[in-house]
Amino acid sequence: GSAISSLFSRPFPSLFEGSGLSAEVPVYAIAEARRKRGRYQGAISEIRVQLSKFPKDTKGRHLLADILAEDLHDLDSAEECIEEMLIIPGVKPSAVSYGLNRLADWQLKQSHNTEAARQSLQRIVDLCPGTKMEQMAIQRLAHLDGQADMIEKKECQKAVALDRKST
Repeated sequence: GSAISSLFSRPFPSLFEGSGLSAEVPVYAIAEARRKRGRYQGAISEIRVQLSKFPKDTKGRHLLADILAEDLHDLDSAEECIEEMLIIPGVKPSAVSYGLNRLADWQLKQSHNTEAARQSLQRIVDLCPGTKMEQMAIQRLAHLDGQADMIEKKECQKAVALDRKST
């Protein structure tokens, strides 16, 4: 009984002990499992433990931002998390792009803030010059501008239609 319970309470250290391997990479399985069960604070705590050991890890920061934005609807904290990632020395352009694209998605979907999303995408252009990520951000910006124009046109058409009804 106790051997089995200790296996489940400490699954990862036992995988590495005696195998000649050491845990030199962050492990987010516990955090992801807690997230799936709706134990968001527990997931966040586990991610913070991993990030304290691996402060330059971007996967953990992305996961933390996802939980904050999508599960807890705390866009400000998610944005802070992405900002912290951006100042990591040597952060890869792909991590920058992924984080800022996710942030733009949340800004559009949750707060319907097109201008904030535009700024997030522009930062990809600024921080990742000469990369495929820059090109993709430019395309998203063009699409966003086109979308904004369409919405503006529809709002204008509605206003005209309403104006005609009232006269």
